[in-house]
Amino acid sequence: SRIDSGFTIFYIGINLGAFLAGMTAGYIREAIGWWASFAVASGGLVVGLATFLYAIRYIDDPHPHMSEHKSKFTFFIYCLLAIAGISFLFTMHRLTDWLLPSLGIALLFYLGYLSLQQEPIARNRLLLLTALIVSSVIFWMIYLQMFFSANLFVERLVNRNIFGLHLSNTIFWASESVFIILLGPLFAWGWHVLSRENRNPSYMNKFIIGIFFAGLGMLVLGLSTYLPDSEGLVHPAFIFGAYLLITIGELFLSPIGLSAVTILSPSHLTGMMMGIWFVAIGFGGVFAGVIAKMASVPNKVDESIDMLGIYRHAFLDFAWLAFFVAISLFFISLAIKKLASPGRD
Repeated sequence: SRIDSGFTIFYIGINLGAFLAGMTAGYIREAIGWWASFAVASGGLVVGLATFLYAIRYIDDPHPHMSEHKSKFTFFIYCLLAIAGISFLFTMHRLTDWLLPSLGIALLFYLGYLSLQQEPIARNRLLLLTALIVSSVIFWMIYLQMFFSANLFVERLVNRNIFGLHLSNTIFWASESVFIILLGPLFAWGWHVLSRENRNPSYMNKFIIGIFFAGLGMLVLGLSTYLPDSEGLVHPAFIFGAYLLITIGELFLSPIGLSAVTILSPSHLTGMMMGIWFVAIGFGGVFAGVIAKMASVPNKVDESIDMLGIYRHAFLDFAWLAFFVAISLFFISLAIKKLASPGRD
């Protein structure tokens, strides 16, 4: 009954790191350079990996026949192979252009095949989880615009001077982590109370609300372009307001998705399905880059009024996309609401 709350608290921890990065990386980049920001991030990764390798001794070994030394060595080799493979793909743009969509389609067929191999109850839950994972891709497409089109919008067309202070554009998306830290405990408490009273909304309903709030955030960004100041710049309050709405949507979807994986997956597939959940975030990033081109500003466009029009069109289109998906999921949920276990339908 506390699993939604637990993953929400876990998600707060993730965003503590995102908050620290947003508060520092932009200023480090402006003061020293990009290399320094990446160096600090790399140092954090080294600390995290060292912590993991040290603390793994406290975790039950799922492969007792393997020695600890062999497990660490195998893990290290996997890391090297992953680095080599990803580095190769970075140089083969044409290959990645068709490889990623092909992998996504193959993955969907594989999930369908896995579902059909399960007992009826497990099959229905896995199909529901697959629907949630696919719908999450749309949310991440919208959410990640904070680091794509919305980030450039802030850089170009938002007044970043408040009370004599100059704000780095990273401060704006770091505010999303602040909202997570502030609202996360309230959501965690709310899910626990609702679950105890058997009134906790279904996973699908939470996803619908999450995607809807992402659309509201994009709608605020689009409407902000109608109200520039005398210099053609948008007030930063619009950005913080939009990111607050997107954050609310994130709390309805992201930690709840982690919870759904653990509840709806067959026990022997939980680890793999958790990996697929994060793969969906990756595909959301890929498609976020594709739709971000809708907000691209041609080199010949210099006037802020022209750029505002371009961003207005893109942000409003993102909002309509989110609303359309949320409404579609609502009607889909009417057809599959009996697939989950009692109390989670």
